Amino acid sequence: MSKLPVWQTVGQSYAFTFRNLGLLIRVAWLWFAAFAATVWLLDTLSLGGAVGAILSSLVFTVAACAVAVAWHRAVLVGARPATEISISFGHREMAYFLITLAITIVCYVGILAVAATVVQFFGPGLPALTALVAIVVVLLLAVSRVSLKISAVTVDDATMTFARSWALTGGATWRLTVGFLASAVPLSLLMLPVRIQDLTVGALQTSGLGVALDIASGALSFVAIAVGASFLSFAYLRLVPEHQKASAGVA
Repeated sequence: MSKLPVWQTVGQSYAFTFRNLGLLIRVAWLWFAAFAATVWLLDTLSLGGAVGAILSSLVFTVAACAVAVAWHRAVLVGARPATEISISFGHREMAYFLITLAITIVCYVGILAVAATVVQFFGPGLPALTALVAIVVVLLLAVSRVSLKISAVTVDDATMTFARSWALTGGATWRLTVGFLASAVPLSLLMLPVRIQDLTVGALQTSGLGVALDIASGALSFVAIAVGASFLSFAYLRLVPEHQKASAGVA
């Protein structure tokens, strides 16, 4: 069973992303433009609240999946857009979207079920908080065990099932979890000011400044997506036996 050199892989993920920012712009600019246009349109039409949040989240999720697939393929098979104007949402992107959606739903249901059960029997307080933290950790560890499947769909690897991913990641659960968090969370923390103002100063969201902050947050999100996808891809190359030799040559 191969071990994952977690910090080396994290560093490699950041290095690949920031050395290839030009490629990221080519891959993401049309999707980012679609997201920015959606935010602007919702603001212009004064469609805030739940409807606006759902629509903007849907557009962002579709865009994020498309960019993530392109970035996985850049790491795994050296794929590059054929033209400056490149936008695609085919079977790979749909598979990625569905897997991401399924994982998200399972996590939300698991968290809500545990939280509701604990609150029912023990009431709100420390026991409920402890149970919530515990289920989040368990779910993160479980997702890390099936993460090879996420990368596999981007290169049409039909041999990688959820069961095989679970087996291959048996000795790397914590490394995958910590490594992915180290890849995705730091850049995400830079978006906290936007999220805080959304929650505490809702009126700002309908102003020009609020829209600008949302768009800037979206742009930073695409960089975070690229770093996270890089980590998952390099982990895939290192943990899947038939790809381990290739991992040494990717930088």
